[in-house]
Amino acid sequence: TDHTNVNDFCELFLKKYASGTEAELEYMMNDVESMGEAYTLESIDTSEYYESEGSIHGYVRATFKENATSALHQEDFSFEISKEGDQYKIIKMNHYLGGLN
Repeated sequence: TDHTNVNDFCELFLKKYASGTEAELEYMMNDVESMGEAYTLESIDTSEYYESEGSIHGYVRATFKENATSALHQEDFSFEISKEGDQYKIIKMNHYLGGLN
């Protein structure tokens, strides 16, 4: 797996997940969900990707900042990502709520 391209896609996805609209996410994931435009992606703290059975699997820990309070919130994600041509798409996403930092 080209780690840099997948990581760039995940960073863009998490920015849109935090601060974008569901319409912006429709082309990036199958089952659209978002944080409701209430957060900003602060950082990707860890990321790991591997290929298995034609899909890319990713594990990412990200820190988000709540826009109203500036409180930091950390979340862990696991992704199943497909690649069609040069395009990536989230097939399945699980997230594990962390706490405030």
